Amino acid sequence: LCINMGVPQACILQKADYSVGEAWLPQYLGPDIDQAKGIEKFMRDVWYPQCDTRGGMFDWWKVLELSSICIDREGEIFWVMIKGDDDFPRIQLIPSHRCHSGDWENGKAAPHYVPTGKYAGLRICDGIIYNKYGRPAAYRFQVGYDKVPQMVEIPAFDVIHVFDPTHCEQGRGLPAFTHALESLKMSLFSTEDERIRQQLISRMHLTIFND
Repeated sequence: LCINMGVPQACILQKADYSVGEAWLPQYLGPDIDQAKGIEKFMRDVWYPQCDTRGGMFDWWKVLELSSICIDREGEIFWVMIKGDDDFPRIQLIPSHRCHSGDWENGKAAPHYVPTGKYAGLRICDGIIYNKYGRPAAYRFQVGYDKVPQMVEIPAFDVIHVFDPTHCEQGRGLPAFTHALESLKMSLFSTEDERIRQQLISRMHLTIFND
């Protein structure tokens, strides 16, 4: 719907564009101001420009902008905190569709349990592995696109799951316009019908025969 409808797409992009700006620069107001200034400079000049694993244009502000878009469009985004070979801390953004249970749920809706490995016996639902208290213990991500998906379980303390829950037992995010899906679909159909009507009218002509 976002790709085919300009209104929700423009709203989501403009919201992200106006939400992320220079106000996100670090500012420390504590007692050790001299040491804090060095940290502020490091964050602003070193970490912010290369905080994303892809580098280049994917700086701190682009991470925030893409996260805002994903929260509205897919309902969520996953931040995986990693360290590269140079031991520099970075963020890897994981889209919503890459977090799933894979063959452990076999397409069934009922909750299943992890059969083997470090988290064996824990409940897994929609790619999230929960401990006995219902708190996420790990996330299962797809890392390969071969004939058989390659899956990896990442501990929850290395993942920031960014979403906006609307009820107490919600484990995954929902798009902001979920409640309006049918209305948006009807709007698409109505627009297409109106376009066809205009094409029919434009093709009609009148021929007059006289002496």
